[in-house]
Formats: sequence, C-alpha cells, structure tokens
Amino acid sequence: MYCLSKDRRQVSFVGRADKGLRDAIKSYWNQYEFFWYEPSLSPREAFESECYHFHKHRDRGQLEGCEHPKPPDKVDCRCPVCGK
Repeated sequence: MYCLSKDRRQVSFVGRADKGLRDAIKSYWNQYEFFWYEPSLSPREAFESECYHFHKHRDRGQLEGCEHPKPPDKVDCRCPVCGK
C-alpha cells in the first residue's frame, strides 16, 4: 500500500502495488512529489490496508481519485470498512 502527496501534509492518492512498488508509482512521479509506503505480508493484507487508507482520506475530502480499491486477483475478500 502506498500514499502519494503533492505537499507532504495531505495524502492525495492511495494505491497498492501487487508486483513492484517502483513500477506502480513510476507513472505518478510527475504529479506527486512525496510518497509513503507500508509493506504487507500478503495480497489480502495489502488490500485491507489500502481500503482503510482510502476511506480515511476520502472521507476527509483529500483524494483526487475516488475509485474504491479492487481486491487482488484470485483473492476472495471484501473491504473491511464498507464490505465492497
């Protein structure tokens, strides 16, 4: 799970890297100056963390992209916050 920011104070984007963090954030380098990441032990854990941070920052009106995270391929799970 990773968060991107333009100003270091406010999270603007929340995402998840199922394969490689560098490749996942590479396309955003020209839009966001700062990033934070949280390592996960499994795809399910990464999805749950992404959902938690998505809801936290979306509910504060901070996110630029507001599409709910999708579960990882071949993992049967739902959002722990809203059940999606």
